[in-house]
Amino acid sequence: MTIGRPELPRVYGAFFGRFLRPTPIQERAVPPILEGKNVFVVAPTATGKTEAYAAPLAERFLGTVVRKGPVHTIFVAPTRALTNDLYRRLAPPFEQLGIPLGRYTGEHRERVAGSLPPSVIVTPEALDSLVTRRPETMKGVRAIVLDELHILDGTPRGDQLRLVLHRLDRLAGPTQQRLAASATVPRPAEMASRYLGEAEIVEERTGERSVAARRFFGRSPRALAGHLETLAEHGFRKILVFVNSRRAVEHIATFLSRHSRFRDAVFPHHGSLSRTLRERTERRFLEAPAAVAVATLTLELGIDIGSVDYVLLAGVPPSVSSLLQRIGRGNRRTGKIRVGYACADAAEELLYRILLERGVAGDLCAGPYSFRSSVLVQQALAIAGAEHFVTVGRLAGILPPDLKRCYPPDRLLQILDEMVRYGLLEPPQGGRYVLTDKTERWYAYGRVHSNIDDPAGVIVEDRLTGEVVGRMDDPEPAALDIRLGGQDRRIRAVLPGRVLTDGVKGVGESRFPVVSIPTVSSELARTVVERLGAEPGEMLVCRAGDGWLLLHGLGTCWVRLFADYLQAVVAWSPYVILLEKLPETLPLPDTTNLENSVSRNLRSLERAVGMGPYQKYLPREERIQSVVRLLNLEGLSRFLQSATLRRVHGEAPTEWRGLLGAHRDDLESAARIQRQRNTRQERGNPSIREAKGER
Repeated sequence: MTIGRPELPRVYGAFFGRFLRPTPIQERAVPPILEGKNVFVVAPTATGKTEAYAAPLAERFLGTVVRKGPVHTIFVAPTRALTNDLYRRLAPPFEQLGIPLGRYTGEHRERVAGSLPPSVIVTPEALDSLVTRRPETMKGVRAIVLDELHILDGTPRGDQLRLVLHRLDRLAGPTQQRLAASATVPRPAEMASRYLGEAEIVEERTGERSVAARRFFGRSPRALAGHLETLAEHGFRKILVFVNSRRAVEHIATFLSRHSRFRDAVFPHHGSLSRTLRERTERRFLEAPAAVAVATLTLELGIDIGSVDYVLLAGVPPSVSSLLQRIGRGNRRTGKIRVGYACADAAEELLYRILLERGVAGDLCAGPYSFRSSVLVQQALAIAGAEHFVTVGRLAGILPPDLKRCYPPDRLLQILDEMVRYGLLEPPQGGRYVLTDKTERWYAYGRVHSNIDDPAGVIVEDRLTGEVVGRMDDPEPAALDIRLGGQDRRIRAVLPGRVLTDGVKGVGESRFPVVSIPTVSSELARTVVERLGAEPGEMLVCRAGDGWLLLHGLGTCWVRLFADYLQAVVAWSPYVILLEKLPETLPLPDTTNLENSVSRNLRSLERAVGMGPYQKYLPREERIQSVVRLLNLEGLSRFLQSATLRRVHGEAPTEWRGLLGAHRDDLESAARIQRQRNTRQERGNPSIREAKGER
């Protein structure tokens, strides 16, 4: 069906007037949305998904929305930056049509005649806050849109959104229309069922842009400067460089600003910089005629930084999804993505090639979904704050039917009782649990609405201007200079929770709080080792100097458990293990053995799979089982029980040796900072010193 003014008589000009014709995904998505169906729009980046859902919604409700009234339509975006980007995109057509639109986030709260606008853009945390604290404003909601849903799904914030949507059903009724938009996902019907209920899947792949990929050798800062020089000589003026760590952003951006032709037009961007600095970077990159932005995943998302001529990858992404997000930022207005990948060795070249091949084929190599129990702790606090107490029945009432079957009353009771043990709730009176003084303060300040891990460390301020530059790990006592935002800074004073600094020309070092580390799925890891010659269900072993390399392909989490049952493990990566001696046979742990391994490695596994900030408040057995479900231990046990071991004669190939170091920079950085933090805690805690015999 071709859509045009007859189908969208009142809004077509506002949304599509500046385009020659609607895109294929728009033509397919508009009709079912106009009919009031729940629709999941799945299409590649830059295919017009926003207009595909916004135009028919505006057509449906135009004239029924008064300028001052209850909230009518909610748009949920994964981050504050994306709410701002969505607002910039929707505001012009909405204003032209006379539809009030605003944002409700920690940064922006637009009002219409003193009230929330009928159409409002929120984050999941803001929606939780509205449903919890202002339920009366939610009773008139007729439509809700979940934008960029793939970013949230499979995370604590996505699970939080599921529960908040169910709570919204209880306020507004289940008749509200639900829509979602996403980049390509492996199992769209399964994802739609979690958030939309019964929904029509509208999927489009013909809009995918071709990928022109080029290999560059070397990814040191000096090598990258040379690559940028080559790209500039070929006419590329706006280049986005992706790396995997905030420390690498600072190191590379500082070098490029001193040793490349772009100089002052090199901009660092990562999550430890203050919002003010990040937005300034985005604006300066947008306005500059020629510039380089060096970023982590903060610029994987659809933040408006204008046209990007070229994407240069200077670190192997941990997943196909991450790769697609990164390369999708380039040449958004053309039919071709131009991307380069800088390789340190043959193993990295192999990983890049496989990621690109899988991405082009639409295979994300993604693992299974599992609900994270830690979100129940957060929701219990929100309920207790809003309704003065929480009970097992009230907590069960926010669960969709499929989750309610998994969490019977006795299991929920154990969670609430553990929250009492941790001082989050008072001991119950008549089955009613109320907030403690501590969590009352959390509720008063809005902290209970977030499932985002709060990084440790200290705030870094400019001593003269008072401007917050960002956040870093606690400085070492002897530290003088640090580096943040691409500038070296001299520490002038260390105060509780913050550091006062001056900008200087020095040689600062960047240290950032560790929130997560790259996690490679077993599906992707097996794809890699099978490319190197392993048959399905097979592991390979080969001599490497005085030791042996075992090519397993289990991924980041499974290999941690498997390594528990091997002798003489020297080092491991998601793909290969270095052993001191050749194993005669493969260990065959069953699910019970593997659960014991989860228990022994619980904290590191929880961080690796991102269980959320409230995971530590669950009963220990619940913590273990939540990780067990997420890791699919039955699948690991089946694989190990049937796996075979084949010896490859000769010395280990170059790619095998390189795979041992894959993602090593990030793992070692995380381990180093954690060791330093533990040492500082021991120095400051007499009981720890005494336990170690240190008087």
